[in-house]
Amino acid sequence: MLENKDISQTPFAEVSTGRLSFPAPHFIEIDGQSVLLITGRSEVPLLVGDQFITVFSGEIEYYPLVEGEYVEAELEESPLQDIENGRRIVDFTVADFNNDDIDDIINSINLTESDRDPLGSGTIEYYQLNSNGLYQPLAPSPFTNLNQEDAGQLQTALDVNGDGLLDLVFATVEGDSSTIYLNNGDTFELSTAEVNLPEGIDLSNPRVIYSVDGDNDGDPDLVVKQEDNSLAFFRYQDGQYTAVAESENPFAGVNVVETNQLAFSDTDGDTDIDLLAIEDNGNISYYENSLEENDNPPTEDDDPNTDSLLDTSINRFQNMDIPGTYLYAGESESEAIREDFPDFTEEGLAFKVAVESGEDLIPLYRFQSNTTPGTYLYAGESERININDNFTEEFTEEGLAFYVYGAGTGQGNTFYRFQNENKPGTYLFAGEAERESILADFPNFIEEGAAFEVGV
Repeated sequence: MLENKDISQTPFAEVSTGRLSFPAPHFIEIDGQSVLLITGRSEVPLLVGDQFITVFSGEIEYYPLVEGEYVEAELEESPLQDIENGRRIVDFTVADFNNDDIDDIINSINLTESDRDPLGSGTIEYYQLNSNGLYQPLAPSPFTNLNQEDAGQLQTALDVNGDGLLDLVFATVEGDSSTIYLNNGDTFELSTAEVNLPEGIDLSNPRVIYSVDGDNDGDPDLVVKQEDNSLAFFRYQDGQYTAVAESENPFAGVNVVETNQLAFSDTDGDTDIDLLAIEDNGNISYYENSLEENDNPPTEDDDPNTDSLLDTSINRFQNMDIPGTYLYAGESESEAIREDFPDFTEEGLAFKVAVESGEDLIPLYRFQSNTTPGTYLYAGESERININDNFTEEFTEEGLAFYVYGAGTGQGNTFYRFQNENKPGTYLFAGEAERESILADFPNFIEEGAAFEVGV
């Protein structure tokens, strides 16, 4: 759970953005030290003829973490001293593009003379940390076929093609087009290939897409700000982004101001990810992940109640033709659903099960509803017999689905069964956190009790 903290009682108490317009925060780690960078623009008077006019100069503010507080220091005396201040910075990205566990910097510069000129005609500078501890631009540029109009636009980093390397996406401020440069390891090359990303990741608006290891597994996940200013989380695994259910979203419940720019970091050093938000007007908010270690969702590694047999992931899909109804599928079936059934929207990992019988494991069987096709029920052996004896007009058995532990055995994480009162005969299975949300906010789902125990 992320908790909004009084900024004066946080490590950001001395951070000020008063002289910048459109400030944006970025965290970077340099030789083991956390540094907060704030990019933005400052107003500069320029004498033209006998009159002063106001133009905008790009600025980078440098705040290293010193004795638990981020304190401003001179950029010119830092490892970033070769990044020139005062130019028109359009966007700034900190990410590990070459998978060496060291943050790199990509700086998008607009080359037009005045802020009143339209964006476009830009250049890209790619900085890596050298052996002398300084960030210096790569020469020659790793960008091939660089379109100057792309370079003068907004940017974000994500793995577009699933090869394990972060690519770079540019998009216009208006959000009417985007361009992808694929990271080939040594170069970034313009790509026109079709992109296959989950619904909810809109490449036309890079400023709402953030690459962050949100679940602390070493992989670059995505946080995407939604139209209602909530934060969606997409887990990155095996070269693919997958939307997670709200119960698995570490940023669920946080709503940020529309104009917020965000940065993510383990600020309090407890291994989970915290959130810093800065509005266009300079207001700063800090959300601390206040979960204690034993409050986190248990995993196979740290939960003694989770058996190692529960090692097969089951994903949850919502049937958007019949909202509020769900299908649970293993990876091979999930692939077929993604490719051939666009009416099913993937919501992410639901739980983990066993695919072979074992001591204390019980089988669950899948039934499809005949009254509401495309919706499903999962039942144990005794309920299976009852359905096949008395409810064959309502349900058709599709066979063994997977193995789980029985409710109350204490060998896994308890999931509860809910029936959708608006669609009788359709069911949802939820873990403890989602169960609480359903009971509080969704009275149309009627709880039927603990169903089974699984891994998460």
